[in-house]
Amino acid sequence: MRHPNTRAIADYWESLKEGEGTPARDDLSPSDLSSLLANVFILQKLDGEHAVFRLAGTNLCSLYQREFREHNFLGLWQGADRMHMAALLAAAAIAPGPAIALAGAETIDGRKIKAEIFLAPLAGADGEVDRYLGLFQPLSGEDALGGRPLIRQHLIALYPPNAHAAPSRRMAPAQAERQAPAPRRARPALRLVADNSAAMARDMAQADAGATPA
Repeated sequence: MRHPNTRAIADYWESLKEGEGTPARDDLSPSDLSSLLANVFILQKLDGEHAVFRLAGTNLCSLYQREFREHNFLGLWQGADRMHMAALLAAAAIAPGPAIALAGAETIDGRKIKAEIFLAPLAGADGEVDRYLGLFQPLSGEDALGGRPLIRQHLIALYPPNAHAAPSRRMAPAQAERQAPAPRRARPALRLVADNSAAMARDMAQADAGATPA
């Protein structure tokens, strides 16, 4: 974990655990994450190919300058990156434990930043994983983007659960660049759901996985 905010949200997730189980999403409190909310997002797990955005922080939407409800998180990644990200989500749910992806993102004119993406499972009322707590944490200055929106991203490294200190199966940066196909420029690669902390509070309090936030 490169950024203090990533360590902070990981510590918070760990504090919600009871024994070896998965933290319950009903136990999350927006007030506990007040300093991180702008970069926090919540995914709803539908199946192995779909994890849709339920909520996303304001800074995420500002970086990409887009709003998209119920957009598939896995659909934002292309080719091998999509398979790697799907496997990372599955590993986080099975462990259960936090997983991290290091990604590069860029604007249409090639301005780039790096970001750390934190993903940790949350259990519904039945004890099964049905949500992921996420954090999109930029690692470099956002001013370098010049106000232009990010439109695509690619994976640089993967850190499965329990591998953050000494990852054994992550991609080296050069390897990731070789494996990842050229990004498609015809469509934006990441479109996120705008929301606020009040809506986040309502969603965290909902026990019904099928409920739709206002």
